[in-house]
Amino acid sequence: AEDSRRVDAAFYVALRAAERFFADCQRHPGDDECNLAEDVRVLASLARSMLHEAGMVGVELPSGVVEEVARWGSGDLVSVATALGAMACQEAIKILTRQFVPVQGTVLLNAVHASTSVFAL
Repeated sequence: AEDSRRVDAAFYVALRAAERFFADCQRHPGDDECNLAEDVRVLASLARSMLHEAGMVGVELPSGVVEEVARWGSGDLVSVATALGAMACQEAIKILTRQFVPVQGTVLLNAVHASTSVFAL
Protein backbone atom coordinates (compact mmCIF):
# COMPACT_ATOMS: atom_id res chain seq x y z
CA ALA A 1 0.00 0.00 0.00
CA GLU A 2 2.86 2.39 0.79
CA ASP A 3 4.43 1.81 -2.63
CA SER A 4 1.05 2.52 -4.26
CA ARG A 5 0.78 5.82 -2.33
CA ARG A 6 4.31 6.73 -3.43
CA VAL A 7 3.40 6.18 -7.09
CA ASP A 8 0.11 8.07 -6.65
CA ALA A 9 1.98 11.00 -5.07
CA ALA A 10 4.47 10.93 -7.95
CA PHE A 11 1.62 11.09 -10.47
CA TYR A 12 0.17 14.03 -8.54
CA VAL A 13 3.48 15.91 -8.80
CA ALA A 14 3.79 15.03 -12.50
CA LEU A 15 0.24 16.21 -13.19
CA ARG A 16 0.91 19.50 -11.39
CA ALA A 17 4.08 19.85 -13.48
CA ALA A 18 1.95 19.25 -16.59
CA GLU A 19 -0.30 22.14 -15.50
CA ARG A 20 2.77 24.36 -15.19
CA PHE A 21 3.96 23.12 -18.61
CA PHE A 22 0.61 24.15 -20.10
CA ALA A 23 0.80 27.58 -18.45
CA ASP A 24 4.32 28.11 -19.82
CA CYS A 25 3.92 26.60 -23.32
CA GLN A 26 0.17 27.05 -24.01
CA ARG A 27 -0.10 23.38 -24.97
CA HIS A 28 -0.15 20.06 -23.15
CA PRO A 29 3.04 18.00 -22.90
CA GLY A 30 3.02 15.24 -25.49
CA ASP A 31 0.50 16.93 -27.80
CA ASP A 32 3.13 17.00 -30.54
CA GLU A 33 4.63 13.51 -30.87
CA CYS A 34 7.61 14.93 -32.78
CA ASN A 35 8.70 16.73 -29.61
CA LEU A 36 7.77 14.03 -27.09
CA ALA A 37 11.34 13.45 -25.86
CA GLU A 38 11.86 17.18 -25.34
CA ASP A 39 8.49 17.48 -23.59
CA VAL A 40 9.47 14.65 -21.22
CA ARG A 41 12.75 16.43 -20.46
CA VAL A 42 11.00 19.75 -19.75
CA LEU A 43 8.26 18.06 -17.72
CA ALA A 44 10.82 16.19 -15.60
CA SER A 45 12.67 19.45 -15.00
CA LEU A 46 9.44 21.16 -13.92
CA ALA A 47 8.60 18.27 -11.57
CA ARG A 48 12.09 18.43 -9.99
CA SER A 49 11.68 22.19 -9.60
CA MET A 50 8.31 21.74 -7.88
CA LEU A 51 9.76 19.14 -5.51
CA HIS A 52 12.66 21.48 -4.74
CA GLU A 53 10.23 24.36 -4.05
CA ALA A 54 8.39 22.07 -1.61
CA GLY A 55 11.66 21.38 0.23
CA MET A 56 12.07 17.86 -1.15
CA VAL A 57 15.60 18.26 -2.45
CA GLY A 58 17.05 15.05 -3.88
CA VAL A 59 13.67 13.29 -4.19
CA GLU A 60 13.25 11.58 -7.55
CA LEU A 61 9.98 10.48 -9.12
CA PRO A 62 9.66 6.76 -9.89
CA SER A 63 10.79 5.74 -13.34
CA GLY A 64 8.21 6.15 -16.07
CA VAL A 65 5.80 8.49 -14.28
CA VAL A 66 6.79 11.65 -16.16
CA GLU A 67 6.96 9.74 -19.45
CA GLU A 68 3.45 8.37 -18.90
CA VAL A 69 2.00 11.82 -18.16
CA ALA A 70 3.66 13.25 -21.28
CA ARG A 71 2.46 10.31 -23.39
CA TRP A 72 -1.17 11.06 -22.44
CA GLY A 73 -0.99 14.50 -24.02
CA SER A 74 -4.35 16.16 -23.49
CA GLY A 75 -6.26 12.90 -23.92
CA ASP A 76 -9.07 11.96 -21.59
CA LEU A 77 -10.20 8.40 -21.08
CA VAL A 78 -13.97 8.12 -20.92
CA SER A 79 -13.85 5.43 -18.24
CA VAL A 80 -11.60 7.57 -16.03
CA ALA A 81 -13.81 10.64 -16.53
CA THR A 82 -16.83 8.53 -15.59
CA ALA A 83 -15.17 7.25 -12.42
CA LEU A 84 -14.16 10.78 -11.39
CA GLY A 85 -17.69 12.03 -12.05
CA ALA A 86 -19.13 9.25 -9.90
CA MET A 87 -16.70 10.07 -7.09
CA ALA A 88 -17.67 13.76 -7.26
CA CYS A 89 -21.37 12.84 -7.14
CA GLN A 90 -20.79 10.62 -4.11
CA GLU A 91 -19.07 13.49 -2.31
CA ALA A 92 -21.92 15.86 -3.23
CA ILE A 93 -24.43 13.39 -1.77
CA LYS A 94 -22.41 13.25 1.47
CA ILE A 95 -22.50 17.04 1.72
CA LEU A 96 -26.21 17.36 0.87
CA THR A 97 -27.44 14.60 3.18
CA ARG A 98 -25.05 15.47 6.03
CA GLN A 99 -25.01 11.78 6.95
CA PHE A 100 -21.41 11.00 6.04
CA VAL A 101 -18.09 12.81 6.22
CA PRO A 102 -16.76 14.03 2.86
CA VAL A 103 -13.17 13.31 1.85
CA GLN A 104 -10.73 15.69 3.51
CA GLY A 105 -7.93 16.53 1.08
CA THR A 106 -7.01 15.87 -2.52
CA VAL A 107 -8.13 12.56 -4.03
CA LEU A 108 -5.96 11.02 -6.72
CA LEU A 109 -7.38 8.21 -8.85
CA ASN A 110 -4.66 6.04 -10.35
CA ALA A 111 -6.46 4.18 -13.14
CA VAL A 112 -3.26 2.38 -14.13
CA HIS A 113 -3.06 0.58 -10.77
CA ALA A 114 -6.78 0.80 -9.90
CA SER A 115 -6.08 2.66 -6.68
CA THR A 116 -7.03 5.89 -4.98
CA SER A 117 -5.10 7.95 -2.47
CA VAL A 118 -6.08 10.96 -0.39
CA PHE A 119 -3.46 13.59 0.35
CA ALA A 120 -3.87 16.43 2.84
CA LEU A 121 -2.08 19.28 1.12
